[in-house]
Amino acid sequence: MSKKVLIDLNPVIQHPGTKLTFPFECEIETDDKSGFAIKEIAAGEIHAQSLNNALLISGRAQAICILDCARCAKELEMNVLIEIDEEFGVEGVPASYGTGQHAYVIDEQPYPLFKENSLSIADLLYQEFVVQMPAKPLCDEACEPSEVNIEAYNN
Repeated sequence: MSKKVLIDLNPVIQHPGTKLTFPFECEIETDDKSGFAIKEIAAGEIHAQSLNNALLISGRAQAICILDCARCAKELEMNVLIEIDEEFGVEGVPASYGTGQHAYVIDEQPYPLFKENSLSIADLLYQEFVVQMPAKPLCDEACEPSEVNIEAYNN
């Protein structure tokens, strides 16, 4: 089990208007349901900005992924680059306003991405890779369909 990489976004959330950049490298665990595996550590950077009642997360990440060719079913490695563009709600009064209160992220995801105001970058990346993974990767434009793939297509 890989250790969760948490990025503390409290400095951004408690100071609206602040924009910070966080470079990262992390392992992403995948399972059989995801349809791919990540061969190496994913790397990239995210930008976080608070706008009083919203937290904007943007950035890029890339990793070498292991997929099956859509035609011949042969395993292939592909460098996959993803774009991150997410918005999360923020409730409460930011600490920088001097009221003694704190703002916090509203995490309404089916699988929580935040622990308090810290973002689990591995969980966010997993979600983004699942959504942005190429639908029908090919090992080669000239590859021929395998017998298994032809039978599955005809049924």
